[in-house]
Amino acid sequence: MLRRALAHPVVLPIGLLVTGAMTTLTMKAADRNGFDHPFVQAFIMFLGEVRRCRVATRVADAAAPSQVLCLVPLLAWDAGESPVPPFLFLPPALLDVISSSLMYGGLTLTSASTYQMLRASVVPFTGLLSYLILKRKPRPFQVCGMLLVLLGAVVVGFADQGSTDASARDPLRGNAMVLLSQMSSATQLVWEEKVFSEHKVAPLRAVGLEGAFGVVAMSFLLVALNYIPSDGRPGGTFENIPDALDDLTGNGAILAFSLLGMVAVTGVNVFGVSVTQAFSASHRTVVDTLRTVIVWMFSLALGWEKSVSAVQVCGFVVLLLGSLVFNAIVRIPALFVYDGADPQLGHAREPLLA
Repeated sequence: MLRRALAHPVVLPIGLLVTGAMTTLTMKAADRNGFDHPFVQAFIMFLGEVRRCRVATRVADAAAPSQVLCLVPLLAWDAGESPVPPFLFLPPALLDVISSSLMYGGLTLTSASTYQMLRASVVPFTGLLSYLILKRKPRPFQVCGMLLVLLGAVVVGFADQGSTDASARDPLRGNAMVLLSQMSSATQLVWEEKVFSEHKVAPLRAVGLEGAFGVVAMSFLLVALNYIPSDGRPGGTFENIPDALDDLTGNGAILAFSLLGMVAVTGVNVFGVSVTQAFSASHRTVVDTLRTVIVWMFSLALGWEKSVSAVQVCGFVVLLLGSLVFNAIVRIPALFVYDGADPQLGHAREPLLA
């Protein structure tokens, strides 16, 4: 049944669209219900990432039986893989901890739609770091796309200062945190790409190693933040684990949204990889853009945002155009020479743990 369902060409993109939108909406819904614990939210998302390994195996088996990705012990290397020191995946896991904490912290301070739009800023950051570290020179059309994405992110960020979302308590700081998180994600991407270029490692094994390191690192971080003073936070510390547990056990809505978010983040990673494998990275770019539209529509429909800013719409259009130009989905032959450029060339894929 699963194999037949996943064989349909629209199931994977729809799955990515739905789970991607759910990830943002459920986390924002928990925040709007009083769950002001972004670091605990990040930890919950890491649990969803680790869970992804088993789910991804079943999806891969159903969608592409000839390319089954078996769930095996993390350190039992398969034939065709080149054994690497597991701790090579510790730095990207730590970077993911940083980016996830910043993202969910930013989400509590800004609107869901702006948060989703600003995540596109990973494109120019990844392009710049790829040039500096991997010595990969971007094509002129890719530089144009990166500049457009950066311009769109700036416009969206400043337009959010007049946000009608009551939960957007400090949009400027929240937007800055989201942008910083994308810098961390871009660094993670470049590190992963360097490892994959030098070693042959099954993607699911890398996911498992990063997820395991991430859960351990996030656990230590939560304990530490529970004792670091911070004015204006619950309990007077950066994170308050007892208060978070009280919220989860005493408020059914918060628990439900958190569990849905954990399931959604599992789905968005599984469907994301499957869409890239079954179609192309460009298809994933289009679906990710539609995800932003869905989040925006739901924010308006649910009354989280009362109106649409014309400046924010313009910023989103520039962001969208930048992503399409960067991936050569929209081509401007009058300005750039493509020479049959692969639409996936230099694609800023999402981290293994997105």
